[in-house]
Amino acid sequence: MKEIGIIMSGNHPLKCLNETKIMTRRTWGLEKVNVEPDRWVKVAPIDPRLLLYEAPSSIWRFEDKDGVFLIVKCPYGGVGDILIMKETLATENRYNHLKPSDIPDTARIFYLASEPYDPFKMGIIRPSIFMPHRFSRGRFKIAEVRVERLQEISMQDLIAEGLEPTPEQFGRPLGKFIDLWDSLNAKRGYGWETNPWVWVISFKLLERKL
Repeated sequence: MKEIGIIMSGNHPLKCLNETKIMTRRTWGLEKVNVEPDRWVKVAPIDPRLLLYEAPSSIWRFEDKDGVFLIVKCPYGGVGDILIMKETLATENRYNHLKPSDIPDTARIFYLASEPYDPFKMGIIRPSIFMPHRFSRGRFKIAEVRVERLQEISMQDLIAEGLEPTPEQFGRPLGKFIDLWDSLNAKRGYGWETNPWVWVISFKLLERKL
């Protein structure tokens, strides 16, 4: 069993902690396939019994019409592995000079998904990518990993992504998802219209620290 950090931005940390978001889509690790996403067809996950120390569903095979194939590994792990949620945070000013890894366990941590930034009581903003695992508010167990094209997302998956419609925005969860996806991925070349291959990762809350 592996433990892998995963970044959650905006209000997604809170949705993960209250279990209204139990699924995420990511492109990391699929860069070679997404150079020409229409070229490839997924075949199947590789039987983990053929590979040492790998979780089920973590390694997939793609083929094109000429029989060329690619073996792709999900960098987030597979079923049974643990995701450590990483999010944007801050500490008190007195710790500004310290690297994130050197911040003491006794330091007060401000999670910006829960509390707006206040320069009078908070020090520098620490990007989620640098968050030490010990400050994580959530640990999650991977329940499923699959790979598919982005535009294959279903209404059930939209809800699992935390976008359940309300009466005021009925029928808008797909539009909201597209807007959110493009705000995070379009500049990287993986916008909705390009329909990239994505990892679809479902997870269950194991431990929550509020």
